[in-house]
Amino acid sequence: GVYPDVPASTYHKWDAASNSQLSQLCRSPAHLKAYLEQGREDTDAFRIGRAFHALVLEPDSFVDRWPVAERCSAITQKKTQCSNGGSVYANGEWFCGTHASGFAGSGPLILSASDHAAVLKMRDSVYAYPRARKLLTGKGMAELSAIWNDSMNGVLCKARFDRFAPDFDGGAIVDIKTTTNASKGAFSRNVAAEIRAGKPRDQALAIAYRIKRERKRGGRTN
Repeated sequence: GVYPDVPASTYHKWDAASNSQLSQLCRSPAHLKAYLEQGREDTDAFRIGRAFHALVLEPDSFVDRWPVAERCSAITQKKTQCSNGGSVYANGEWFCGTHASGFAGSGPLILSASDHAAVLKMRDSVYAYPRARKLLTGKGMAELSAIWNDSMNGVLCKARFDRFAPDFDGGAIVDIKTTTNASKGAFSRNVAAEIRAGKPRDQALAIAYRIKRERKRGGRTN
């Protein structure tokens, strides 16, 4: 079925094959084992991508989930405010790595002022294209989670669609991707890589039409 409003943490706990897992399996069973045991290494690029994803798909909660780091509030031995940028938010104040000892802070969902500005510019750049803006801000649902049994081999599969726009060209599933290289060639290679990784296009289309059909009937989608 297809389920809206499923937290990402809940979706990731579903015991089913995902595109990320199958991508690792295509490399080797050892890569999949390492991925399941250790997860994916976090990078600045992944962090920016998650922030952009949240800004576009869940703008109402973006400010609370992705605070912008400010200057460290600690006072140095010279009785002046620390000049470092904050990386940990605790007790209503920002602290740099040197002065954050003992604070749990707000974890990895932190943006520097420059990264925050970059993410806003990325959103504005996408919104400059009318069709893209309509896909992302028009009628639709964000963060849809789907689970199904593969018809060919019976494997339980899952997918999380960034957005479904029911009135766009007969119904469109939106997958948001960020990249450090936006050239035509790089974009084509990224798309080809997604297809090679086993993106379930036929299941996705079937689910899209089912959502559209059920919405017309006023029924549920699961």
